Amino acid sequence: MENNHSLTVYFGEDYANLYTIGYVSSDIFQLLIFCELLQKGDKETVRKLYSRDSYRPYGFNRYNRVFKDNIKISKISDVKKGSVELIIAEATLAAAIIIPIVVVFLQNFMNQRNQRLTFNVNPNDIRLHNLINLYELGHFGNGREGLNEFFRELVRNGYNVQALGQDVYTIEYIANLYARRIARTLRMN
Repeated sequence: MENNHSLTVYFGEDYANLYTIGYVSSDIFQLLIFCELLQKGDKETVRKLYSRDSYRPYGFNRYNRVFKDNIKISKISDVKKGSVELIIAEATLAAAIIIPIVVVFLQNFMNQRNQRLTFNVNPNDIRLHNLINLYELGHFGNGREGLNEFFRELVRNGYNVQALGQDVYTIEYIANLYARRIARTLRMN
């Protein structure tokens, strides 16, 4: 599968500082790697780096070989003038789906705490963006079953995500984990 999807990462003015941009960008990079490994079917490396059974659930650092070998997938192709909006041009289909799902989980987490969120990650594929919006609105249900139905809808819409649908439990776990990590970072502002 080629990396022909792009993502727009938007930091609202509340989050336009090096602390937030640095830590959240690091989390997004880790998610890009997760998606790349998942899409390649490298479940062993996913388990080693991201499972709750590993030594540290996100037990890696910037010197980890997996990250060093995949630096190019996080290349920022455009920065919008006058805002903190980054375009990641060569994202996998998995990243174009999973990272916005993490933001849906983040939005729900912040809503439960009555906190405003001016941060977003969107795929630049309009059809995919619309399906993610339907997922966010609960159109496919809630929890793991909602996520399963969302993946079935993606397949019905011609997206090749059958392999991802087999890892809904892992995707849900990672989405919750990273939503909470990013929420902690954003609350520092």
